[in-house]
Amino acid sequence: MDWQEAAVAAIVGTAVVSLYRHLRGIFAAPRSREKTSCHGCDDCASEAGGQPAGPAHGSTP
Repeated sequence: MDWQEAAVAAIVGTAVVSLYRHLRGIFAAPRSREKTSCHGCDDCASEAGGQPAGPAHGSTP
């Protein structure tokens, strides 16, 4: 096995593991029964009416 084949195997292996972790995070059931916020910060309970005050961080109108 040449060093190029070993490098490709390592890169592909890393990509497969990364894809597995990503998909597991998307499709995994929530670990707690508490309601999570719609924008991911779990901060809705402290805001008026339980609704987020504005758009999620990083989005533009």
